[in-house]
Amino acid sequence: MKSEILDLKSRMDALEKANKTAAPATVSDTPQGKAAWRRLAKGMSKSQVINILGTPEKITTGYLDYFYYPSGGKVTFEAPGVVYGWDEP
Repeated sequence: MKSEILDLKSRMDALEKANKTAAPATVSDTPQGKAAWRRLAKGMSKSQVINILGTPEKITTGYLDYFYYPSGGKVTFEAPGVVYGWDEP
């Protein structure tokens, strides 16, 4: 039992060390200028939106799903996961 605990502690230490040295995650990898926002169209999939605007800063889900971007823009998706509308920054 003691050796198992020591093994787990060693693994945790290694993971914590790796986490401290890992590069910070990027919030978005695609520019979000007005031209990008104006390429959006109703009915687009979530993956199409991410290809245009990049990874959202925040996602909320419910009756409608929302992608929030650091620029202040928001994309709204309806039930089947397609664009319902958006608010440009």
